[in-house]
Amino acid sequence: MTATAQGSGNTFLWSNGVTGATNTVTTPGTYKVTVTSPSDCQYQKSITVVMDAAITINIAAPSSITCTLPQITLNATASVYQSGAAFLWTASNGGAIVSGANTLTPTVNNSGTYMLTITGTGYSGKTGLLKSLLKYLDGSY
Repeated sequence: MTATAQGSGNTFLWSNGVTGATNTVTTPGTYKVTVTSPSDCQYQKSITVVMDAAITINIAAPSSITCTLPQITLNATASVYQSGAAFLWTASNGGAIVSGANTLTPTVNNSGTYMLTITGTGYSGKTGLLKSLLKYLDGSY
C-alpha cells in the first residue's frame, strides 16, 4: 500500500508501526495511516486489506493403469484455490496426458510423474506432485 500527500516534508505512520509512505503487509485487516505535515497538521485514512485464500493442492490417490483400464482420471477437485485460478498439469518420466491438462481432472494413459500447478490472480502459484502410477503389462493384475 502506498499513501500519498500533497506537498513535501510530510511524515507517514501506519497503525502497524511502519513509517514511510509505503507499507507492505502479509496479513489481512484494516490499516490506518496518519500523515503529518511540516506544520503539524494530521490527516488519517484507513484501508481494509482482503487477501485471497492460500492455494492448497490435494490430489486423490489414483487408480492403477492396467491392460483392462488403459486410461485413468487424476482427481484434484479437493484442492483449495480462489476464483479465476488457472490449472496446468505436466507429465514427465513416461507420463502422458491424454486430455484435460488445464483442468483438475486430466485423463492419463501411462505411468510416470504428474505435476499440477495452480496459479491464482496475483499469486505466483503452487505445485503439487503425483508420482509412480502403476501400469501392469505382464498380466499379473
